[in-house]
Amino acid sequence: MLGCRSKSVPGNEDSTSVLSPKPFDSSIVHGQILSSVTCKDDTNFNYVLFLPSKYSLHGKYPVLFLFDPHANGIIPVKKYKSIADSLSLILIASNNSQNGQDPGVSQQIFEKLFSDAAARFAINQSEIYTCGLSGGARVAVLLAMQNAFVTGAIGCGAGFPSENLPNRAFAYVGIAGTQDFNYPEMLQLDSLLNQTYFPHVMLYFNGKHEWPPADVLYKSLQYILLQKQVITQNIFAQDSLKLLQLMHTSQWLDAYQLASNMLHVYTNKSTWMTLRMNDIANNPYYNSDSRDFKSLVQEEKIREALFANSFTSRELSWWQNEITNLRVLANTRAVTGESAKRLINYISMLGYIYTDNALKSGMPDAAAHYLQIYQFDDSQNPDVYYLSAVLAISHGQTSRALSLLQQSAALGLTDIQRLLQESAFASLLQQPQYQQVVQTVEQNIQK
Repeated sequence: MLGCRSKSVPGNEDSTSVLSPKPFDSSIVHGQILSSVTCKDDTNFNYVLFLPSKYSLHGKYPVLFLFDPHANGIIPVKKYKSIADSLSLILIASNNSQNGQDPGVSQQIFEKLFSDAAARFAINQSEIYTCGLSGGARVAVLLAMQNAFVTGAIGCGAGFPSENLPNRAFAYVGIAGTQDFNYPEMLQLDSLLNQTYFPHVMLYFNGKHEWPPADVLYKSLQYILLQKQVITQNIFAQDSLKLLQLMHTSQWLDAYQLASNMLHVYTNKSTWMTLRMNDIANNPYYNSDSRDFKSLVQEEKIREALFANSFTSRELSWWQNEITNLRVLANTRAVTGESAKRLINYISMLGYIYTDNALKSGMPDAAAHYLQIYQFDDSQNPDVYYLSAVLAISHGQTSRALSLLQQSAALGLTDIQRLLQESAFASLLQQPQYQQVVQTVEQNIQK
């Protein structure tokens, strides 16, 4: 079992009330994605819905609430529809929740979604889970901390909303790409939770700061949904075989992480798991790899601090040299290469933040300089050209702005709400090129 989890309905400590689930809504189609379902008691809130193909009004189904950092609920639902169907899991993804919102707003959005789901669908109110990416990951954990009926949270690409650990146990799975600039944060969180014996699992995949592949989320859901009462021997056998394979091929760091996860999940196998962890921990090759890895991560943090402190002061040539050197390292052996890729992605994140802030602060010259760094570092990022379009508008360059927006859309821009609400583009709304950009972005979301 993945730790202790309360199955009580919300009490005085929670602001969300459990509504009577009858009569359920029989008009909703099953096995298909509905991209905009409006909450019946408040039309300001809407969500993306997926009811599994075997859904029945007479059943009770677990629910996974999803929080995308840009309020694009369709993205995770499309990505995880198949695995949700295989697990008979309802998906509800907010089209309102996004990065930068006050915690109180996040709680309000969740209250609206949960109340609507409890009133309209055949949900199992003891199987309520949250999941989010980036800032949405912190929202997912926050909601599990604040609502006792949320029995599990999956955080992708970011850790907890604060340094304070939850005062109640719930199943937690953290997920991060090995090239994610928040990867070191997840490692640190894993270490902290191990020290405090908080029930958790950490999963890593080959990728950046993004929603994880479907198979990785499926694994996290297996740990949360299927390890409740009785250990599923087949799953334990799969993990055990994988662990032995990692040990046999001397992948000691991965082996230790898997063993740590298994120790938290398979509590009735703790003796066997403790022996395996001791086997790994006492291996001199593991200790050597572990020391090297910790040293590398520490050096990575030092470089991050240097880059953050240098973004407003260093010339473009300095950044070009640093980024070029990182690209060379990115092609070296796995551990060093992954660290270099994370630093490249960290610079990209800095580029976005500094450019966006400069534009909002009316500092076009600074924004232009930051964009040069940003584009050199991450030339295929659609946000580079989106922000360049905002800058072009500030200089009265309408045609250039439209061209840059088309480039942004062609590279995969999906933040439709921001595009439609961007005050800088008010003069472009009736332009055919702008309307084509909107259509392309909408198509990107559906991919």
